[in-house]
Amino acid sequence: MPKSASARLITLATVTAAAALSLTACAGGGGVKASGPGVSVAPSASTQSTGPTTTGTGTTGTGGTTASDTADRTTTVKSAQGSAPSRSHTGTGTTSASGLATCGTSSIRVTVQRVTRPINHVVLQATNTSSRACELYGYPDLKFSEHQQAVTAVMDGSQPQAVVTLAPGASGYASVMTEGEDTYPTERVSVIGVYLQDRSGAAGGRLDAKVPGAPLYVEEEGAAVSYWQPTLSDALTW
Repeated sequence: MPKSASARLITLATVTAAAALSLTACAGGGGVKASGPGVSVAPSASTQSTGPTTTGTGTTGTGGTTASDTADRTTTVKSAQGSAPSRSHTGTGTTSASGLATCGTSSIRVTVQRVTRPINHVVLQATNTSSRACELYGYPDLKFSEHQQAVTAVMDGSQPQAVVTLAPGASGYASVMTEGEDTYPTERVSVIGVYLQDRSGAAGGRLDAKVPGAPLYVEEEGAAVSYWQPTLSDALTW
């Protein structure tokens, strides 16, 4: 074999070996092209970035907030609003998302109005005596006597479409049915204890509303109360 041909074979073998070594080295780097046209090596799983995962409005991780976390808190709030108020009577709430304060005992005066229709009903009138607007949540939790044990029932379907907002001097109204369809023992009542709810549905401080005229006879176990209504006419429909 001529020396020139032998030299060319040796040179070709050397180039081929170098290309193979270059390909092997590049394969370990991940995500880069190997020597030679049209050849690439896929990156390994260990070279991919591991940034934070975002779900809904929050970011998972330490101190993060996920959409499921927000849903859980929303469910808790709604459950509290739908439950019967407890008899602990502590706290009245503060400020709502709208920026308005909750109507509390320091800003509300409650009075009792006798009505002829519907029969066996009286109306509670809650008036904002402060200089700022407030929100009157839920329904009044009532106590007709100191030995009353049952929580007064709430009239089905009486919840308004929106929370009642009271401007200074304005009033909200709740209807109280004093007797039920069944017969229960009656209580002679001259003062009705009214507990206002905060935005979570918990009962707050107590206001005493004096019954005008003769004492009122109430079946504590058969009585029922409506949600707060924006007008007297709305309250009288219940």
